[in-house]
Amino acid sequence: MRCLSLLLLLGCCLTTLQAQKPSLIVPQGHSSLISSVDFSPEGQLILTGGYEGTVKIWTKEGRLLQTIKQHKTSISVAQFSPDGQSILTASNDESTAYLWSLDGQLLTSFQEVSEGVFVTAAFAPDGQSILTTNDALEIKIWNLQGQVLQTFSGHSSWVTNVDFAPDGRSLLTASQDQTVKIWDTSGNLIRTINAHDDYLTAAYFSSDGQKILTSSGDKTVKLWSVEGQLLRNITTFEDAVAGSVFSPDSQKILSFSDEGTTLLMDLEGRLLKDFSDMDNPLTCASFSSDSQRILTGGIMGI
Repeated sequence: MRCLSLLLLLGCCLTTLQAQKPSLIVPQGHSSLISSVDFSPEGQLILTGGYEGTVKIWTKEGRLLQTIKQHKTSISVAQFSPDGQSILTASNDESTAYLWSLDGQLLTSFQEVSEGVFVTAAFAPDGQSILTTNDALEIKIWNLQGQVLQTFSGHSSWVTNVDFAPDGRSLLTASQDQTVKIWDTSGNLIRTINAHDDYLTAAYFSSDGQKILTSSGDKTVKLWSVEGQLLRNITTFEDAVAGSVFSPDSQKILSFSDEGTTLLMDLEGRLLKDFSDMDNPLTCASFSSDSQRILTGGIMGI
């Protein structure tokens, strides 16, 4: 049989990484792979979204608190709000995203008026608006009441990842068209970064808003200035990079590839810890707000 594994890696710091092992494994709860994970801001709760369409809230000890079954297909986004009081969910095969209370009560529906479906979504840093993309290549900013505030576009293929700058005054979009675009919140294009030679799998601002981390199907992970200057090729994998994330203090990078390699590195590209012996190709990952823990989701064969 196949079973999902959710791993909470504790103590990911330079002094303890050498002997670190997963401290929590939850081998149940979803019927297929985990497609999205998130820590609550205070680090007491865990959020998981599954390929089968369910979203689950857990304690950090692994006790299931709530299951949300609104979606019918793979969860592309399951994210806590910045204040930790609500949850944003979206599926990459549906035209509606949802805002939920922690007890599973529906607060708002974000309904696409066209035939398009959502691809990805994210909260603004103040938690008062939501950024989404759809398969019609539109980028939208919504208020929490479900009203569209801005609609803009500019990519020639699907946007696979979005992120607000920490100050909330700009945002980035990463696309299968191999570019990262930076916009203001009115939808005006600030710059385009020709970042990779294949589709983008991730792009995020650093915590100070001065750097951008990108990863791609071209097997590379790169670090850029916000002005679009390449600062460093962080690493090159043997296969497509499935994802990369900054630690909240922007001192560490976790990157994972399709063939199962998972590396924790500093911003110079120096290896801090190789987690590839987890024998579990990762699909998603999230740092705790104190940068000391990593939550990862993937599939394990038993």
